Amino acid sequence: MTHEKCQKLFEAAQALIEISGLAHYCGSRFVSCDDMDNFENYCQEKFHSTFGRYMAWVLFSVGAENLAKAACVCNKIVDVEDRPDLADYVYEHFERLRNEQIVSRGDHDKLVEGYGCLKDIRNRDAHSYRENERMANFPQVKTTFKPAFNILVEAIRCGGHPL
Repeated sequence: MTHEKCQKLFEAAQALIEISGLAHYCGSRFVSCDDMDNFENYCQEKFHSTFGRYMAWVLFSVGAENLAKAACVCNKIVDVEDRPDLADYVYEHFERLRNEQIVSRGDHDKLVEGYGCLKDIRNRDAHSYRENERMANFPQVKTTFKPAFNILVEAIRCGGHPL
């Protein structure tokens, strides 16, 4: 298998996650932004004075979805043309990563937790803007999303992709 599809998905994920300002990829793993004030200033300057944080979270969640797809495509769990939604990744596709021993049970649980939270955020943001709603999610980048992202990076490597 060539890794063109998973490479494009990974590159899209990396670009979207990084431009969000919430995390960045350091050559081998994702690292979270730990300073909410810096993040707030970045969002206002980079995107919009009122809706910048909202825009950043939309980019972040779409990037995260691309990362999940990259790991599943790389490990032949799903073909990119199948276009399953995020709910399918959280349950069906992450379960297959565990069943095929690409990720451990503990890592599977972290993926389900992280992407379950992300699914809620993505659904909320896709339907409506609510002022200051995303501030409460900021600590989850470090504690929940970053670990899930790094599990997927390892799953991509297990699929033979030379990241």
